[in-house]
Amino acid sequence: RVEARRDGTVTVLRIESIASEALRSNPGTGYGEESSRSRFRLLYGARVEFASGRIGERAYRVEIRIRD
Repeated sequence: RVEARRDGTVTVLRIESIASEALRSNPGTGYGEESSRSRFRLLYGARVEFASGRIGERAYRVEIRIRD
């Protein structure tokens, strides 16, 4: 699920992924997520906030907030 909205002067992008089974306790290297964080920092600098984490046993959420 992908969602985009405005919260005052902030654009909020939220991506949620729901797996058909429980997520592994060791999901991987995190390279893809770190690459995305770096790219957003290059584009938006200090205006961007990037948060991510599990939602329960089967879902993962990434939220990117970009200030005007």
